[in-house]
Amino acid sequence: MPFTPPWDAANLAVSDAQQFGSHLYFGTANENGGEVWRTDGFGWQQVVAVGFGDDANYAVNALAVFGGHLYAATSNLTTGIEIWRSNTGDRDTWRQVNADGFGRGVTREDLTLAVFGQHLYAGVSRVVGATARAELWRSMDGTQWEAVFTNGLGDAGNSQLSALEEFQGQFYLGLRNETTGGQLWRSADGRYWERVFTDGLGVPGNSRLHGLLAKGDQFYLVVSNVVTGAQVWRSTDGTAWEPVMQGGWGDPAHGFADYFDKAAAIFRGVLAVGTVNETLGGQVWHMGSLGFLPLIVR
Repeated sequence: MPFTPPWDAANLAVSDAQQFGSHLYFGTANENGGEVWRTDGFGWQQVVAVGFGDDANYAVNALAVFGGHLYAATSNLTTGIEIWRSNTGDRDTWRQVNADGFGRGVTREDLTLAVFGQHLYAGVSRVVGATARAELWRSMDGTQWEAVFTNGLGDAGNSQLSALEEFQGQFYLGLRNETTGGQLWRSADGRYWERVFTDGLGVPGNSRLHGLLAKGDQFYLVVSNVVTGAQVWRSTDGTAWEPVMQGGWGDPAHGFADYFDKAAAIFRGVLAVGTVNETLGGQVWHMGSLGFLPLIVR
């Protein structure tokens, strides 16, 4: 049955979802400023409007829980990413906890948040000259931020940081690289990084590593490929990878999947992945013993 909140049509997209306390929160993209809504399963409440008072914060694009607070990161093409937090999630309890754009100017729209060890991490992209470079920032207390790297891990082709996930005590990140293929890196401490692969798993068209999900001894990687269709790969050690789905579930128009690590989940032991398909509409596929089957098809 439909469970859509009573927001107006200006909320063009739901950008992320996060449980916090007894509520499920949703961040939206809105041309009049991103919003945050929450539900207890019965009713809905708007807790953030007009992009935290700045309509240039046109999307609340990532949510995370860290240190007893709910964090919300905004896309802002005027002053750069803003990160806000609340200890209750209630209206009028949100405070900004970073300098706009981490004090370095405008960032691009897509971003991700994740927790590893004692830090909250934010992955962003920034245009330097004519080139976009991936950046990673972290905070131990949620208010003081330090740069882990701002140079795409030394590769000018690493334009965006698109996924973050912990697996077997290591912190993994996925990078977009349209020159040589997407890259996967990992770290034991969140500061010093080693390459897992840098060639899109042997296919340069695998330029966007958009999803990382861990469950027990299974580690899944969702790759967007706008030429041959999205792919899903699996590993048991984070190093050796095998394909479990290629070719966009039989339709190359499923070029994007699990966009920026926000459209897939493992539920009751089953991997479910959401796609972008501008021809047929987005779909959700779930992985069973016989492979992937459609769960929701428009």
